[in-house]
Amino acid sequence: MDMAKPKSDLDEQYVLDLCDKVLGITSSRQNYFDFPVGGYYDDFKIAVVYGEKQNADNPNYFSKLNIRLIEYYYTDFNCDKQNNIIRDTAFDKIVVRRKLTFIFKISK
Repeated sequence: MDMAKPKSDLDEQYVLDLCDKVLGITSSRQNYFDFPVGGYYDDFKIAVVYGEKQNADNPNYFSKLNIRLIEYYYTDFNCDKQNNIIRDTAFDKIVVRRKLTFIFKISK
């Protein structure tokens, strides 16, 4: 029996690792609020999810907690025919950074 993680789980870890590199800190992984998020950065008060579109109420839920929700989808990245991210770290860091630019504006 193959116990390997599904590729989508590996893609989520890859995206969270890129967020860690861009932000210069490591997220707390697999946090649960009223639903799970992939990573949470307490220093910046942001929650990161990768994968499926979240319920439309989730951003409102996070705004009440003064936490910003950042969502990444496979469509943000270059993917293969199975919608798995093709690892192009230079390009992928640009994609990740684009959604996190507000942090760099705040921290200056």
